Amino acid sequence: MLTERLVAGWSRLPGAAYLVACAKHRHRLMGSRAFVGLPRPVHAFLRLPFATCGPTAVDVEDADSLRAWGAAYLLAGLQEQMPPWLRARAQLCLAGPAQPAPARGSAEFAGPFDITCFWSAWNHAANVS
Repeated sequence: MLTERLVAGWSRLPGAAYLVACAKHRHRLMGSRAFVGLPRPVHAFLRLPFATCGPTAVDVEDADSLRAWGAAYLLAGLQEQMPPWLRARAQLCLAGPAQPAPARGSAEFAGPFDITCFWSAWNHAANVS
């Protein structure tokens, strides 16, 4: 089911990565200058009560840094559920100018993967431009 949903909504993947990163860095993001400039759908998504991550080196005022962190989080969390061909294509789809975030198992990604946050971000990504 994951494979079919990802393929069917492929264009949502970068937006979902960004929303997951925003949710996981919610407290820092809401306290930053960048918060007021975020689109309304991002504000709405940040009202959902997902657990935040521990301290990270992510610059929450830089959308590319957030997107890269979210991409690494998604790839690490979904890697065992995706076939190798889809994992390779997802890495290409999520590649961006910012440096990749730490790998799964690092202090930044401590705890289980938040699949509920991912699916919520996936659904909300259709509304984020």
